[in-house]
Amino acid sequence: ARPPKTALPPFRKDARVDYLAPRHNHTGQAPKFLRPITGWPLQAAITLDLHGQGGFLRASAAARHDWHQAFAAAVAAGVLENPGLFIERALAAGGPRSWSALVGEVADLLPTMRPREIVEAAYGQCPNGFLGALSKLGFTAIPRAAYVRLFDLFLSSGRIQRERRRVVEQLAVLDEDRLLIVEQIDPVFLRPDVIGRVKSLAHANQLGQLVRAIRGGCSTATDEAVRQSLSTFVSRGTQTWARNWLERADAGEPSIAVDDPEIEVVGPANISAIARRFNNCLKSMTARLLTGTWAALVYEPETLILTLHRLSDGRWLLTGVHAPGNMPVTEAQREAARAKLMAIGDLFALPAQAPAELQALAEMADPFGFGRELDDLM
Repeated sequence: ARPPKTALPPFRKDARVDYLAPRHNHTGQAPKFLRPITGWPLQAAITLDLHGQGGFLRASAAARHDWHQAFAAAVAAGVLENPGLFIERALAAGGPRSWSALVGEVADLLPTMRPREIVEAAYGQCPNGFLGALSKLGFTAIPRAAYVRLFDLFLSSGRIQRERRRVVEQLAVLDEDRLLIVEQIDPVFLRPDVIGRVKSLAHANQLGQLVRAIRGGCSTATDEAVRQSLSTFVSRGTQTWARNWLERADAGEPSIAVDDPEIEVVGPANISAIARRFNNCLKSMTARLLTGTWAALVYEPETLILTLHRLSDGRWLLTGVHAPGNMPVTEAQREAARAKLMAIGDLFALPAQAPAELQALAEMADPFGFGRELDDLM
């Protein structure tokens, strides 16, 4: 039978194998698998190995992943830049010694320390939950600055930072990308099941843009309402979740202003009613409408919807003319719409048309009539 494990006092030289190879600590055997320090902390490990009594690299290779992460966090906090402070915090002792001698002491001391002791000596304290977050990183080191940010996150008392910290605590695994997502994503998305569906920082930024548009375009989009809708995001993805909200858009100003009694500007407040009146899919264009680069007008005398794209010079290009129920638009209706926009002023531009003597050639080049409805192509 194996002898019972006994707790060793911290910082004892004979604690080196006890902690770093816990499954073999009573036999003195070497651990079955070695995981050497890799990545940017390796340079610090080599420095310590050179200045200590020898064996730091070998001892650290026998350590568990949580020790590796505590070591990387200590290096990020500046243990090599100020080894005296580390020793003073760890041993409550100090004295004038050269940098080389101090680094040698740190090299001999670190393998005898547990992760919490390393963090406390490097940062002055170890916030609750910080070691658990480090453990989720496995053996892979994150960037130096990320350790300091993670420590600050667990030290912060701000409400939103506490929410971000709770998500980190509830995640099953953690890496650099996941940490960046938690740090930067809009607070309304701070749920572990939601963060697990966010694919990248770019995806998190996309969600931020969408939720800002939803808040600006939907009067019912309170933070609580958005949170309740996130089950749709988790089960059906970003597009379905966003479209469900955008279909309810009822707020915000149109991106175009036209002062004419025969023209009704389509905006979030009236797009649903106009779509029902014309019996078409205008409502599905809400997302484009909210970008400010696409607009729609109702031309009442001809009962037409005119669609437009914003040009780089601020003018609006006519890209589509639509009749109720998507019925065909006559050439006379199309010309009436073009003439109306030109009469309003320089705000509008029209697509160039082929000369009359080349119209037959233009029709042969565009047998399906796509040129008349640029919305199909833009």
